[in-house]
Formats: sequence, C-alpha cells, structure tokens
Amino acid sequence: MRQLDIPDKEAFWGQARKLYKVYDEAIGTTVTGGYYRQNSVFNFLTVPKAGHFVPNWTNNYKVTLAFLKDMMFNNGQL
Repeated sequence: MRQLDIPDKEAFWGQARKLYKVYDEAIGTTVTGGYYRQNSVFNFLTVPKAGHFVPNWTNNYKVTLAFLKDMMFNNGQL
C-alpha cells in the first residue's frame, strides 16, 4: 500500500491513525470498528481481526456496512 502513488504520500503515511467508531445498536453506544488514515483522494481503513474478509457476517458486518455508508453517503468522510 505504501508504494501507491497518491498525493502527499509522505504526509498521508506520517499522520497518526484515527479511531473509526461504529454505533452498536445492541449495546446502545459506539465501539471501535477500526483505525483509518485519510486525505482528499484516499482512505485507508484497518479492521482488527478481519483477516482477508472484512464483511464477515459474524463479526465485522456492522463495521463494513458503516464504512460503505460513510463512503457512499458522507462524501467519503469517515
């Protein structure tokens, strides 16, 4: 990933990761869904314990759905 030619590559990878929070209706609060970095053209989300398949119906569905909704309906802002 670090080899991709994105604008301000050094600044992008040098920034601290931010928490990606997801609302969990079952417990009524937000939980940490992962960690992300973002600039004007690129988003990089890390989902812990996801393995190769993030949209796992048993443990990562809420994170995956929230991320896709943010990308589609929130102008890519996490």
